[in-house]
Amino acid sequence: TRSTASDLVATNRQVSEIQNALKVDPNEKIKSEILVLEKKIRELDDSLAHVMTEYIAPKQMTKALTDLLRSSENIRVVGMTALAPEKIDHNSGVSLPNYYRHQFVLEISGDYFSLMSFMKRITSKNVQFSVQNINYDVINHPHALMTLTLVTISDSENVIRL
Repeated sequence: TRSTASDLVATNRQVSEIQNALKVDPNEKIKSEILVLEKKIRELDDSLAHVMTEYIAPKQMTKALTDLLRSSENIRVVGMTALAPEKIDHNSGVSLPNYYRHQFVLEISGDYFSLMSFMKRITSKNVQFSVQNINYDVINHPHALMTLTLVTISDSENVIRL
């Protein structure tokens, strides 16, 4: 009976341990890791959505620049220089495609109102290019020279493809 009693106590202890183990979710750690990863994915999706509003495919770059310049009357392109592309660091720890920031220094001439109309078109209706570093010099009134930097984003280091 002593052996039976000790077997019964051991069995009760095992049943108790199993019941306690069943109360703990064995997948809790994995579920927690999934939640952290899902949050990181949402943050990356938000960041990517912001970048993609300004994205231009390399094959579309020439057309986008041409359309932008053609849409403006009474201005003339005096010069354009493509600066070296800059790789965008996403610092996410996740393997994502590379994106590059491209800058074009554009020199255009025209009268004040034509140049301002061009600037308004770029800043209000155009999402592919942003503008930086604007310089406006009156050459011979009413004609002026405007130098500005157009900035865009692409997935190619070589931004213009024909």
